[in-house]
Parts: sequence; structure tokens; C-alpha cells
Amino acid sequence: MAYAENISQGGLFLSSSQTLKVGDQFPVEFVLPDKKTKVRCTCEVAWKKRYDKMGLVSEGMGIRFVDLDPAQKKVIGEWIDKGEKKKRT
Repeated sequence: MAYAENISQGGLFLSSSQTLKVGDQFPVEFVLPDKKTKVRCTCEVAWKKRYDKMGLVSEGMGIRFVDLDPAQKKVIGEWIDKGEKKKRT
């Protein structure tokens, strides 16, 4: 199981107990928090770190989208923009 945070048009931060190496590629599929937009593409581990949070060792990785469809990239950007506008109001 993995948890995604800090999504951008170029990738995301992924916290997981799985051991992956920098350069590893894998398919990913997730739904944006709007519960409407499904994103599917190949990802690559760009960087990683290990940390201990409340006694649980976890891997944190910077994941780069390798072949994200331009239309999906645009939808992610629009979703991010909506979230930024909500923060300002």
C-alpha cells in the first residue's frame, strides 16, 4: 500500500513500505481527490528517503511521471489551480 502527497503536473511524493530503487519504473493509477479524474501512466523513482514516523519505518520517494498524457497533465494542473484559489479565499 502507498500514500501519495504533493502532486504536481510532473510527479508526486509517494510514501510506501515497498523497496524501490532510484530509476525503477512502474505503472501507477490513482483518482484525484475530486473523485472524478482517473490518472494512469508510467512513473519513475527520481529520489528517495527513509524515515521513521511513530515507530513505523517508511520509504518516501519522489516519483516522476514518464508518459503522462498531455490531457491528463492539463487536468492535474487545473485541479491544482482550483485548490490554490480555495486557499486564497
